[in-house]
Amino acid sequence: MTQLANDTDLKYAAIDLCLFHVNSGILLQLWKGVIQNFVSDGTANFPVTCSDGFFQIMNQYPERQVSRQCWKTYNDGVNCPWAAKGASAATVTANGGDPTTCDYYLESANGCQVHGMAPYFGAQQSDPQGVIIKDDSTGFQGFARNKVTATSIVSDTVWGLALPEIWCNSGGNPLFAYMAHALMVAYRDESGYADSLGILGAGPLGGFTASMVVTDANGYRYVVAPMVDGYENGPDRGRRNVQHQHRRNPVDDVDRSGRERLRDGHLRAVERVGRDSRRS
Repeated sequence: MTQLANDTDLKYAAIDLCLFHVNSGILLQLWKGVIQNFVSDGTANFPVTCSDGFFQIMNQYPERQVSRQCWKTYNDGVNCPWAAKGASAATVTANGGDPTTCDYYLESANGCQVHGMAPYFGAQQSDPQGVIIKDDSTGFQGFARNKVTATSIVSDTVWGLALPEIWCNSGGNPLFAYMAHALMVAYRDESGYADSLGILGAGPLGGFTASMVVTDANGYRYVVAPMVDGYENGPDRGRRNVQHQHRRNPVDDVDRSGRERLRDGHLRAVERVGRDSRRS
């Protein structure tokens, strides 16, 4: 089999699992598939990994999911270079962690922060964030307003969804910019404003298109800008090249609860260059 593997590419070769009864001459064809991988070490054993014919077309794409758990292999020197970039083994031990392992979470007892690898964290972390605001529904003409603490509501349904991969290149022309629709992660009502946080896709992303009014070939003018629920208002800022935050005035839907806004909210960003796109 080793000689056969050296002579012929066995990947995706057809393979049959059959049982043959010698006395009766009956052949039972139990299963048929393709070879996905094999190990050739020169010994009499030749293990192969196989799958059925539907394996390729049934794979999820994109492969990654929105998760709090990092997908990278710990200290592999490529995606997680802890030995070269992380904290020393003594520091990790002093912080209560184990320098030989990782539990693949950001803020856990043996996670990325303990190992000094927070910038290399390969998952998404979303914690409720509080901010002190002045309640516009109190006071008189903006004076003597009560101070309250507004806390963001984190989505419970975003975890496990496919993490989008954005492949685009506008070539510097805002007419060709890609309108990326984010996955809503968190929402915070700040009285006069609404603060929304969403995940655009797997990073790194090449860049965003500046907000502007453009005119297409038919003379139709429209706005190219990041929006929340169709409203363009407030600054936008990226987080880890994956997350997008946006603020707007929510006076149009004061009758909706924070949970309803988080569930039905729509956050859009305008991509100039996506992942690993060839830039002009």
